[in-house]
Amino acid sequence: LDRDEGLAAGIGMAAPARSFHEIFVDQYEHLATVGEFEWERMVNVYEQWRDRIDRIRQGDYSPGDTVLGYPGALWDSLDEYDHVATARDVDQPILFLQGERDYQVSVEEDFQLWQDELADRPATEFQRYEGLNHLFQPGTCPSVPGEYAVRNSLDGAVVEDIAGFLGEP
Repeated sequence: LDRDEGLAAGIGMAAPARSFHEIFVDQYEHLATVGEFEWERMVNVYEQWRDRIDRIRQGDYSPGDTVLGYPGALWDSLDEYDHVATARDVDQPILFLQGERDYQVSVEEDFQLWQDELADRPATEFQRYEGLNHLFQPGTCPSVPGEYAVRNSLDGAVVEDIAGFLGEP
């Protein structure tokens, strides 16, 4: 929206409000608790990731280094972009949607941060969906990566809310 003022509105579907490396930690911690992986191996990988994330936090890398599978230049770029400030500064209406079963973007951390930081911003709406994952698909168990491979549909309530926000009947 900040790059194209011709756009009428924005929609943040499972939109992260925090830094990418912080979200990585949360995702990995979730996966460690749902038992989808061998625990000992998971702990070793988690400790390695924590060390690398500390490098990212401290800026202890060069643009050409690869950290957590991504080049340092990407981490620099992500660090320079402030999602919340950008949303606060645009004039168009914004709708934020969040599935409550999403482990990739947290309801408690990210969605709540959007609500707290943009509470006074006009034309901003927030909608949570019980039982939906990161792809806004229904389920009952804790969300895991394997469920994304199962054929499933976008929940109808999400489609209706988007259409209503955009002014479509």
